[in-house]
Amino acid sequence: MIYSEWHIHSCYSYDATLPLETLIAAAEKRGMRRVGVTDHVNFNDNSFLQNLYDSAKYVGEAIKEHPVLILGVELNPFLRWQSPSRN
Repeated sequence: MIYSEWHIHSCYSYDATLPLETLIAAAEKRGMRRVGVTDHVNFNDNSFLQNLYDSAKYVGEAIKEHPVLILGVELNPFLRWQSPSRN
C-alpha cells in the first residue's frame, strides 16, 4: 500500500488544474498519511509571487483541517514555460 505522495501539483501551480478539494478527498479515501503539494514556482515568470502566494495561502489553510497535506514548492529557476491559461 502507498502511504504518501511527495510530488503533486494543485490548481495553484501554473501548469496544473487539480482542485485541493479533489486531492484531499482522494488522499483520504485511499488512506494516505501524507501528500506533499509541490506547486511550481517559476522565478523567470511575472506571476512568480502570485503563484507562490496562492499556493501558500490556500494549501496552508487546507492543512489546518486536513493534516494529510504538507506544503512544499518546486522551484524552477531556469524554466521559461507558462501555461496558456495563466498568461
